[in-house]
Amino acid sequence: MPSSKHSYFYVALSSLSKCYLLLNDISKATTVAEEGVSIQRSILDPQHLCVATSTLILAECYCFSGDVTNAIINLNQCIEIFRTKLPLAKEGLCKALKGLGICYFGKDMFPESILFLQESIDLYHSLHCEVEINLAEALLCLGMNYAKVGDFANAAEPIRKSLSGLVEQSADYILALCFLSNVALALYMLATCLFPQAHFSECLQLYLQVRHILVQNRETTSEIMAQVCFMIGSCHMEMSHQREAEKPLLESIEIYKAVTPTGSLEMGTAYARLGSLYDVLGDITKATEMLSQGLSVLQQIPLRHQTANVAALTADGTTLLHF
Repeated sequence: MPSSKHSYFYVALSSLSKCYLLLNDISKATTVAEEGVSIQRSILDPQHLCVATSTLILAECYCFSGDVTNAIINLNQCIEIFRTKLPLAKEGLCKALKGLGICYFGKDMFPESILFLQESIDLYHSLHCEVEINLAEALLCLGMNYAKVGDFANAAEPIRKSLSGLVEQSADYILALCFLSNVALALYMLATCLFPQAHFSECLQLYLQVRHILVQNRETTSEIMAQVCFMIGSCHMEMSHQREAEKPLLESIEIYKAVTPTGSLEMGTAYARLGSLYDVLGDITKATEMLSQGLSVLQQIPLRHQTANVAALTADGTTLLHF
């Protein structure tokens, strides 16, 4: 039986690790979490619920640091313990299953990711876990899995459901900036799913909301902002709003020039899109200039990189999701 001194010590370590995560100091968070788990495993039963809870925090640290392999190992250890402690461990099991699904998503192992995310979602509904943000993020990642494999029809519904959950939690979610980032990600992914289905008016409103959140987060010169501006312009073009399309497409190109000065597939595509807009408007001089610049950028990009970039156009977002 551990002394109260030991109990307070490893509880304090777990809390301190969470604080470092909130401060985005992943290295310190991981070091403290590792110490806490080591102490608990040395003085507690290996199947103790506290061991599983602290191991879950450690797994989150590994995930944020990019060490997905160790994150998966620790998540599986958590899940094994949590399954023996139901219903007491229902919330922990939901979070661990969601975390495992996120990790597999980050490794492009989509069938495995969907399996664990769906179990997390089903468990949430059956046990009525209290932390709704976990359900919202599991739904978001589930939708992103379907979007990654091009199944936009099945992707839209869970992403819509995730949005309602994320918005409901806005007043209570401690990570305000991360909360906004997850909302932006959900809005962006929903628009990504609806665009191929020609729901351009709804897509436009979604992309405008994403743009507003990015401005709030002061992410005005980021690649995601450039892509959002590009999609806003594309929506206007698809709806024959040619004049409204010009400004966001120009803005997209200027941001890409700032963040990827050597050029990228996205920058070349933005030039080409703007060139086609000027062609429709009858400004052949500008059309020729933009299309030529787009071709020049694209010719500098090896075909294998173009293929990889196309696959990455649907937002990854793994590090935006939380356990």
